[in-house]
Amino acid sequence: MSPLTPGQVSELLQAAGPASMVYLIGAGGCGMSGLGQLLLDLRHHVTGSDLVLNTEIEQLRRRGATIHIGHDAGQLRAAHPCLTVCSSAIRSDNPELRAARELSVPIVRRATLLAALVQRQRGICVAGMHGKTTTTALLSFALERLGARPSYAVGAPVPQLGRHARFAPPLPLPGGVGDGSDLSPGPHSPAGSQPWFVVETDESDGTLCEFHPDHAIVLNVDAEHLDFYANLEAVCREFHSFAEQTRGRLVFCADDARLAELFAQRSGAI
Repeated sequence: MSPLTPGQVSELLQAAGPASMVYLIGAGGCGMSGLGQLLLDLRHHVTGSDLVLNTEIEQLRRRGATIHIGHDAGQLRAAHPCLTVCSSAIRSDNPELRAARELSVPIVRRATLLAALVQRQRGICVAGMHGKTTTTALLSFALERLGARPSYAVGAPVPQLGRHARFAPPLPLPGGVGDGSDLSPGPHSPAGSQPWFVVETDESDGTLCEFHPDHAIVLNVDAEHLDFYANLEAVCREFHSFAEQTRGRLVFCADDARLAELFAQRSGAI
């Protein structure tokens, strides 16, 4: 798998242009279908595959994506993608992954592309073992009702939001600056022009540290995902590294003894 950083992925997509093709292997999963929605919002072409037709695939198809049922190398070859994306659930011997390698198409994990898109706006990452989906959905809905029109990527359908992922255009500044055409990374844009991007992260596969958000919310930490991490100490190190990469405020649950130990002395922690 190509060791591209989120920054390099962002540069690749911007160089390829909004009409470029991105191929999603496992496009029907909640996280992967959310990426498809974000890419379509950014006017990229989306194609991909999954084994079973579901509601998420139907939604992508209605918006113009081409999603095949079944994995086949010929589907990827015909698409001529500039980037191939897969989740951690996709096996390394997947025929479409093999085809992407043979064609030297960059391959990245789902979280790497998501982190690249978050970099374009003001990111708020929600992390933890339990409650991420609810917290991400509540914060996204609250910002929407307040008129902030956020971007968001939630790990489950949210009826109140219409769909579980959206990339919102830049917000207009006083005087009319910011009409939605500027999709450059948030740090390089006028203050206030980029929306908040609320994203549910995933610590299960070691991709939490792909994210360098403006602010973060950490709900809890437990001895989980020990099929990936060696022990609880390794899990805590992952969350500590994530916190160190957060540029602004870190909101955490002080009732969680492990989080209190990890973050109590951190500047900017609440």
